[in-house]
Amino acid sequence: ELPVLYDGPANGDVMLETFMRYKEPGVKELTDSTFEHLTQAASGATTGDWLVLFYSDDCEQCARMTAVLETVACKHRGRSNVAKVNKQTHGEKTGRRFELGIDNKPQLIFFRLQKMYTFTLDQYDVATLDSFVSGFYKNMPSKPVPVPKTPFDDLVQMCVDYMKEYPVLVGCGVAVPVILILLFIWLVRGEGEERLKKKKKKKSKENKDK
Repeated sequence: ELPVLYDGPANGDVMLETFMRYKEPGVKELTDSTFEHLTQAASGATTGDWLVLFYSDDCEQCARMTAVLETVACKHRGRSNVAKVNKQTHGEKTGRRFELGIDNKPQLIFFRLQKMYTFTLDQYDVATLDSFVSGFYKNMPSKPVPVPKTPFDDLVQMCVDYMKEYPVLVGCGVAVPVILILLFIWLVRGEGEERLKKKKKKKSKENKDK
């Protein structure tokens, strides 16, 4: 069973009715293979609006949001969908599709009518997310939902993500082969110059002998 939070009045009947509605899990787990099929985010969103949390396994804040997401999902059942995507494992391509990077911060996006609205606040309580889904999303940055990336574009994005997250390691990794190439060129050039000197000496000696 998944936890939910009750924020209604201290009334037994209301509480019972609320918990009965919250009985079934509300948050869906999406992967690279199911994201576009279920959300239809780029093709028209005929399945409704979607609030999606992109998370990673080592995100402590994301783990603490379990009850909050479930509560928001139950509150908006039948009107909006709530889901989460592990951008570190089975949803890594989807995370790169929206250029979310590989850090371990929670990232929330609201998908509505082929547009995506990025949640930029630092508060992750029920009231804030409920307000966001109910209309406050209009005050957040938005842009058209991009189509899934091609394999090549996905590879490029993966390289960009790692370069942003680990600039020093990437810099060293790039520097090593460059240094080896330069060293190889220097050695080849040095051998070439040495051969040229030997040829000149040999030719000079032959001319003297004549």
